[in-house]
Amino acid sequence: MKKWLIATPTFILMILTLIGTYFHNDNLLRFGVAGLAGYSFLAIFVTGLTLAFQGVATLSCANRILFGYLLTVLVLTLGISIYFVVHN
Repeated sequence: MKKWLIATPTFILMILTLIGTYFHNDNLLRFGVAGLAGYSFLAIFVTGLTLAFQGVATLSCANRILFGYLLTVLVLTLGISIYFVVHN
């Protein structure tokens, strides 16, 4: 599958999160942050499961970049979520 198709929803959810932050709309912000965390986790899980069933032992450079990007988004999103919970 094309790697950019897997990463496109994260860009859309990031834009939604930024719009929610800019306009102080809590519903858009919450939906964007929850969507980023949920989608990143599911994309990592499904892509990893697909590669495991295909018997891919080593990851290609494109897969490493994809997994690195999705893991970075997931960690940052969880950090932002924890920040919102602690300070609000």
